[in-house]
Amino acid sequence: MLHQVPSWTNWAGNASCAPARIARPRSVDEVCTGIAATDAAMRVAGAGHSFAPLVATDGLLLDLAEIAGVVRVDAAAGVATVRAGTRISALGAPLRAAGVGLANQGDVDVQAIAGAIATGTHGAGGFGSLATMVRGLRVVLPDGSVAHQDGAAAFALGMLGVIVEVDLAVVPAYRLHERTWHCAYADARAHWDEAAATARNHEFFWLPLHDRCVFKSFTATDAPVSAAVAGREAAPGTVERYLKPERVDWSDRIYPSLRDERFVEMEYAIPAESAWEVLDDVRSLMRDRHPELTWAVEFRQQAGDGLALSPTAGRDVVTISLHAAPADAWQPGFAAAERLCRAAGGRPHWGKLRAIGDEELASLYPRIDEVRAARRLVDPAGRFLNAYLRPLFG
Repeated sequence: MLHQVPSWTNWAGNASCAPARIARPRSVDEVCTGIAATDAAMRVAGAGHSFAPLVATDGLLLDLAEIAGVVRVDAAAGVATVRAGTRISALGAPLRAAGVGLANQGDVDVQAIAGAIATGTHGAGGFGSLATMVRGLRVVLPDGSVAHQDGAAAFALGMLGVIVEVDLAVVPAYRLHERTWHCAYADARAHWDEAAATARNHEFFWLPLHDRCVFKSFTATDAPVSAAVAGREAAPGTVERYLKPERVDWSDRIYPSLRDERFVEMEYAIPAESAWEVLDDVRSLMRDRHPELTWAVEFRQQAGDGLALSPTAGRDVVTISLHAAPADAWQPGFAAAERLCRAAGGRPHWGKLRAIGDEELASLYPRIDEVRAARRLVDPAGRFLNAYLRPLFG
């Protein structure tokens, strides 16, 4: 089960580590015996799609890619049980075959489901993150025993046990009608309000090189599935990158977008009432002071929830996301934009980049002490922590 490895690197290439060992268990029993056999610190790797160094460890790195697949679906109860390493892209077909699907998801579907829920991955529209869909968890504790936890423990950055199975809320399978169009930035708010009146999900990308916005709108439909159209993403920062042929398909095929170009990302959840003002300020900042930032800025709404570590805890938000090529000089521009987001009361996405310090980050979460107490109860020796998490939760 244990193999020597030289290093681990995330998808974007901006975070890496040199673990002492890596384990690729093929069953829950192997997860249990592997954890019980060592007292080393450990972290779990999903698909490596976090830009923050959440996975980095010099101890044991667990790769759960083999702990994958849909275990069962209870369509009447609206619950599907899936294994932790299952990629979101691998959920669509088996769930659809059982007549169900996820109520929402993001446009990146290569993530492992356990990592996606643990970091608060979300899509567009008035929905919560994937973590809000969790109805129960099966986790392995530091002594190798298996425990059941409720959905509130899902959004915990991997600190409350190694997730091996997830009970997810599902809805009857549905089709979506996708439309995309672009407009001048000055017209974006009117287009936003118009889309909100009819769309199930909608968002837009502001393109700094052109000062235009490309909208993406999904509407529920009973229309038949459109013929497939092959495509490849155009260059980052271009209008053509985000425009797609109008189409109808099952939801799990509509939500994802291609990601041919690697990037890094910073995202802030902004109180909904302040979001347009913040976007105006970010636009001015990028055009006047940081023209080196040429990739799109994403603007999408998300529903509030009651999860202790959620950036949307207690309030509806709009998330504003900045992107850049990993090798670009994005740090000064991202830090300046972050100050604008913080001034408006924004909270950063846990899986993405931030420059604010640990003390300021902790101050944004009134219930962080609840999470710290739960972590100490589950893992008193701090084996599920790493250098990034220990200052916040150790």
